[in-house]
Amino acid sequence: MSFSNLTAASASDESLVLSSGRLTSLPRDVPAGTVSLHLDDNAIRSVCADETLPSSVKYWSMARNHLTTLPNNMGASGLELVSLGLSHNRIHSLSALLPLTLSSASSSARGSGFASSLLELELSHNALAAEQLACLCGLRALQTLDLAHNSLEGGLAQVRSSTPE
Repeated sequence: MSFSNLTAASASDESLVLSSGRLTSLPRDVPAGTVSLHLDDNAIRSVCADETLPSSVKYWSMARNHLTTLPNNMGASGLELVSLGLSHNRIHSLSALLPLTLSSASSSARGSGFASSLLELELSHNALAAEQLACLCGLRALQTLDLAHNSLEGGLAQVRSSTPE
């Protein structure tokens, strides 16, 4: 998909909105300098490791797609996301965040990148089970976490007790 014919209504200097566009994959040529990327209400099923976004992206929303997992390279992508919106998908695994948990737990200094920049994570209306929540421990800057309408019954106490202080 090329963006040479985008109108002012769908793109600005910092924001790119490609919602409700029947996309099945990430766009390949997101303009450099894009800060806010909205890919809501599409048919994206997965994000491959070789699909990269400009490092300028801080706000990324992919709500109401068909995602089942996070991109394998999410933590190593170099993105310094502030907000990631993934509600209303079919996500059942957060294992892509596990390397962040391990590197953050072993590092005494605050790192750079995704683990230290993400303030807001929206995962409501997915298929997450409580045992997946330990993968979130490496997100030290996280201020807002929405896990509503997942399969978390009875498991939050177990995750809380295994979380490092």
